[in-house]
Amino acid sequence: MHLEGVNLASGLPNTTSDMQEMDDWFQDLKVKSDSNAQEIFQEHMFQYSLSLMSYSNDGKTEVKTATLSNDDIPRIIHGRPNDPIEKKPFSLMLPQGRFSIIG
Repeated sequence: MHLEGVNLASGLPNTTSDMQEMDDWFQDLKVKSDSNAQEIFQEHMFQYSLSLMSYSNDGKTEVKTATLSNDDIPRIIHGRPNDPIEKKPFSLMLPQGRFSIIG
């Protein structure tokens, strides 16, 4: 029967509704994280422009490109230690008083 296109074995359940629910739960996290990433990238672009302005053709000066890296992930998700709660996307997602984030 398999050769005729009939599959009698059960397949994976449709998870579309589960994915939509997860999207709803994490929508704010994504928006706030994207905002933090944009801010960090703008800072990198500023540093890049400063390094271009101070660039000399001596062959010793290195100009790094402006990119986001793995080193930026903690700040994208958790913000800086002194940032307000609005700049800490992961902390916003947790019910206040039930969990604590160290660091």
